[in-house]
Amino acid sequence: WGACEDSLLVSACDKLYNIGATLEDYALVGDAVFDCFSVPKARTVWYYRQLCRIIAFRAEKVAGAFRAKLDELNRIA
Repeated sequence: WGACEDSLLVSACDKLYNIGATLEDYALVGDAVFDCFSVPKARTVWYYRQLCRIIAFRAEKVAGAFRAKLDELNRIA
């Protein structure tokens, strides 16, 4: 587990919070929530889709490394 993985986790949690806050605000004000973004609604949604794709890919690599270390730990247990 290194600095890149730590940064990924922090960033992913931040983005998760942000998208959750956006959805909560959307429930209150509807599409007006997107007026606070510097890009149109479609571009904001695209941005979150891309983040999800990248986070999922990177998380799978981290999960694979974790599984490998766990397998090694299981061998010595």
